[in-house]
Amino acid sequence: MADTPPKPSKSQRKRDAHALQALGARLVALSPAHLARVALPATLHEAVVAAQGMRQRGARTRQMQYLGSNSRC
Repeated sequence: MADTPPKPSKSQRKRDAHALQALGARLVALSPAHLARVALPATLHEAVVAAQGMRQRGARTRQMQYLGSNSRC
């Protein structure tokens, strides 16, 4: 049996998710010109652009959570 690294604790996974959401928020705050200069996977870039166009609070919150969960691409 191979030695597998221990799984991160629930608290660590939460901290990681919050950090990724904060990174997503910083990406959403960028202007289109600055965002174009950032090398992002296509799916993540599309999600950021979609979040920038959302004005309803609930929809934008869900999109930010999506960014946090999928920014590991």
